[in-house]
Order: sequence, then structure tokens, then C-alpha cells
Amino acid sequence: MNNFDWLKNNCKLFIDQNVNCEVKDILIKDGFNVESVYDIGYKGANDGKILKILKKEKRILITFDYKFSKMAEKYNHLSILLERKNNQYISNKTITIKIKEYLNINYKKIKHEMSI
Repeated sequence: MNNFDWLKNNCKLFIDQNVNCEVKDILIKDGFNVESVYDIGYKGANDGKILKILKKEKRILITFDYKFSKMAEKYNHLSILLERKNNQYISNKTITIKIKEYLNINYKKIKHEMSI
């Protein structure tokens, strides 16, 4: 099993409300286990409350929200902070590619965190 197969079989991802739901659909189509804030009925909920759920389910946070990502980091929770320079448009396909690149580059760290 290669790194990418392991990631698809073992990683659980979470799409924050500031990331387009099409990103979730693309990742699911590519074989990933993905939920969004809308799936769990927590749109607009306190970040701390959402983070508790993510930690319990060992889901990796995917967000454009710098503060939420830093909160996750503070509590030793994996997150992928997506960045836009000067609020530029980034296609959902490009966002998905960036997420997969991050997962692949950080495979060992993710595998370690998922095993704890």
C-alpha cells in the first residue's frame, strides 16, 4: 500500500464552513472520508466546540480561518490552513490539489498522529 492509499483509507477530513462544499465532493469522489460543518449541524458554532468533535473523531481540519487553525495547533490537532493572497480566487480543483499535496508531504506526521 502506498502513502496515498494509506491516507485515503485512514485519514478523516473535516471541511470548515469557509471552504466550498464542492471541495468535499471532489475529495469524496477521490476516495477520502470527508465531513463538513454542515453534515454535523454545527454551522456558525463555536470553534472550540467543533474542535472537540474533530479531536474525538481524529478528523483533520481544513479551513481558511487562521484563528481556527492556530487554535487547533495550540491543542496539538492537525489542520490544513488554506491561504489566499489578497483574496484572490482559487478554484475548488486547485484547493483539492493543494490539500492532497499537503497530505502526501506530511504523510509520516499524519500517520503518527492517527495512531495516537
